[in-house]
Amino acid sequence: MNRVKCVEAGKAPFSMTQIIAIGSRYGLDCRCMSLILAATDFSPLAQRSVDYAGHLAASSGAELCLIHIVEPIENPETADEETRVFHAELLEKAGLKLAAEIGRLGRSGVTSRVELGHRVPTLVSLVKDLSPWMLVMGTTLQDWPTTHRVGIGLQFMVQAVCPVLFVP
Repeated sequence: MNRVKCVEAGKAPFSMTQIIAIGSRYGLDCRCMSLILAATDFSPLAQRSVDYAGHLAASSGAELCLIHIVEPIENPETADEETRVFHAELLEKAGLKLAAEIGRLGRSGVTSRVELGHRVPTLVSLVKDLSPWMLVMGTTLQDWPTTHRVGIGLQFMVQAVCPVLFVP
C-alpha cells in the first residue's frame, strides 16, 4: 500500500519505531515528543495531515495542537470597525471548525489555536513560542514541476525552527 493510501485509510505510513530511527539519524531524540502541531486550512489535504498528526500524537503520547491562521484582508491594527468585525467573524468560524476537527479525531489531549496574521510569519512565530517537537502539514509539492508555485509549506520549511513533516 503506498503512503498516500495509508494516510487516507487513517494509518500512518511509518511506525513510531521507524520515526524514532529516522530522527536518530539526524540527531533528534524522538522519544521526547511532547507537542505536535498540525496546520490546517480545512481542505481534504489538510484533513489527511491532521489525521496523520493525530496518529503520531496517539502513538507517541504527545499532545496535539491544531493550528489555523486567518489571513487578514487588511492590516488589523489600522483596519476600520467593519473590517475588524469581519476578522472576528472569520476567527470565530475557524474556531468552530477546529472544534469539529477535534471532535472528529475523537481523542483527548488535543487543543487548537486560531490566529489572525500572514500565514508564514505567524506560523514561524507560533512554532517559536510553542516549541513543538514537530509541525505536520499537507503539501502539494508534487505540483511543483508543472506550476513552479511556491506554497506555504515550502516557504515555512525555509524558515523552520522545528522538524516539518509534509503529508501529500
